[in-house]
Amino acid sequence: MKKYVYGIDVGGTAIKFGLFDFKGNLIRSWQIPTNIKDCGRHIIGDIREQIYTDMQENLMSAEEVEGVGLGIPGPVKGDGNVLRAVNLGWGKCNIKEEMQNLIQMRTEACNDANAAALGENWRGAGMGYEDVIMVTLGTGVGGGIIKGGKIVYGNAGYGGEIGHIHVQDGENQRCGCGNYGCLEQYASATGMVRIASKIKSEKSIADVSDITCEKIFDDAAAGERYALSALEIWGGYLGKGLSIMVNMLDPECIVLGGGVSKAGNKVIELLHPAFEEYVLKDLADIEIKLAELGNNAGIYGAAKLLI
Repeated sequence: MKKYVYGIDVGGTAIKFGLFDFKGNLIRSWQIPTNIKDCGRHIIGDIREQIYTDMQENLMSAEEVEGVGLGIPGPVKGDGNVLRAVNLGWGKCNIKEEMQNLIQMRTEACNDANAAALGENWRGAGMGYEDVIMVTLGTGVGGGIIKGGKIVYGNAGYGGEIGHIHVQDGENQRCGCGNYGCLEQYASATGMVRIASKIKSEKSIADVSDITCEKIFDDAAAGERYALSALEIWGGYLGKGLSIMVNMLDPECIVLGGGVSKAGNKVIELLHPAFEEYVLKDLADIEIKLAELGNNAGIYGAAKLLI
């Protein structure tokens, strides 16, 4: 009888593993370094070794394990085809088929941000909702769309790429995607630091090298004008970007995750003025919540792919 599933979040520096029961209880978790040598060809073998070792050490039979869910840092189609995963050194491949053939267990796969969104919808801040948008605010801006409790993959695996909504004309720095004026350039942690550094430079404030998001929030709390201005601008971009997604998709709930969300309800306060300005008035009361699963959201969502 099937009792368990493995949820695995494959990152560029670490691979996180979680064993879950079918009710969504996390039984144990661990992680290993990601071996990206030789274009990442050792990764799926390392995953197989970890799964088999865990099963042997805990006296689990193959009959008890439903399979493996994978969250991958790159576009993943619903059939498991990965277009590319730059952080892993992968080009085009079908990770679902490759892993399934290697471990002889059912395998499902999705993008890592989609996995986090599904995890929060299943056991985190998005519980109880059918239609959820999750936005992760870190070095970049990631996103996942859950519709009817299922991931919206899109035709090519790019569903939910909120970070590349165009929000600013006249930008002369290129986004990592190759375009200009993407939300990610302003609403990410990197974007916040860039905004604050620009304000400091324009005001001839010395030493911009030590600016971090944490320092910006701390300085704003202390009344530093550059920080207050930077956060107002940053929140304006984030609120505008979220309003575009809400106007298009009409979800029940938005969940905010990633490192910047650790600033708590202040993030929601900062984005609200612009959000309320640009969102359709009938949608303005949508619930905006902070993620609850932290760094485990990806393994929860990867596991849910099988349940």
